[in-house]
Amino acid sequence: MVDAISGPLLTYLVNAAWQISVIVIVPVLCSIFLRRAPPQHRHVLWVSALLLSTLLPLSSLPSRVS
Repeated sequence: MVDAISGPLLTYLVNAAWQISVIVIVPVLCSIFLRRAPPQHRHVLWVSALLLSTLLPLSSLPSRVS
């Protein structure tokens, strides 16, 4: 039972660590270019990054733990 939970959890944590790092780098670079853009554009960029950093690691979890 513990292995059935710890395996997917470890997969999630490892994937989240590198995926969130990559997801944060992209908006940081885009924000540099969007300095003079309206704040709404930067807000959409960061909210999108936040959603991606939450949902993308979740996609690595198996759909069913047996």
